[in-house]
Amino acid sequence: MSGSQSRADMEADVAHHVALLKYHDTGATDFDDRMRRFARLHFDLVPDEGPSETVQGEVIRAVARLASEERRNGSVNWYRGDYYENLARFLGATLPDARVFGDDARKRIALDVQAVMDHGKGTNNAEIHVVFGRLLEDAVAYCEALPAPVPFSPPPDE
Repeated sequence: MSGSQSRADMEADVAHHVALLKYHDTGATDFDDRMRRFARLHFDLVPDEGPSETVQGEVIRAVARLASEERRNGSVNWYRGDYYENLARFLGATLPDARVFGDDARKRIALDVQAVMDHGKGTNNAEIHVVFGRLLEDAVAYCEALPAPVPFSPPPDE
């Protein structure tokens, strides 16, 4: 929690974030709970600007930025440089971690990240909001399974 923000303000921010994330509802009975956990992780690990200091925070930031771009703009801004592509590549390389997920889940995550990349490049996918929902859930699982902070150093071009 930031030094100047009260607990009530933080909870209001978390509730607002959860309301936005419901757009990506996967239909899982505990989706709202997972999105509350995602919003709290985002609040704790992601700075207002720039990359996160930890790999866990960067996983949360990457999936949040990608999902937000899709939700707000239908991913139309992917053509503006490599920013979103780099976030998706980072997720594809980091999120399907064998310490967290089994073989089937890692394969599904790889397919979901590829679907995000394809959608960003213009391939229409009517279920993309659910794909993002699964990645949001996966980001929570990743951070909860690997709670010890791992320092993150962004590539020099970011």
